[in-house]
Amino acid sequence: TVHFAYEVVRLIRRMCQGQHCALQDVLRRQPMNRESIDLYQEVIKFLSGMEPVITSAIDRGEIMVPEAMMRSFLMLGDAMHGPNRTNQKSISNTGIFDLCDRIMAKVKLTA
Repeated sequence: TVHFAYEVVRLIRRMCQGQHCALQDVLRRQPMNRESIDLYQEVIKFLSGMEPVITSAIDRGEIMVPEAMMRSFLMLGDAMHGPNRTNQKSISNTGIFDLCDRIMAKVKLTA
């Protein structure tokens, strides 16, 4: 569910804060595991999956969808702080900027 994804992203974001490069890196690559999972890529996949429903969720007043998406973007930003150049390169090579453009085109911000 979106609520579960929201909570997971909150946890990952807390792990990214403080510019602790080693902790930020382990969220991208787990060298001690047989199989490594890039959690940043998974968050981008989540954002991509939420893109088609963002407008209807806002129209229906489902605040959890835009909130989870906002938290996801904040987490990705925290993952690149430090600066963590490896994460910057990894995240920027995913098409995240095109995804941001599509989302911003769908969401009409008003003051």
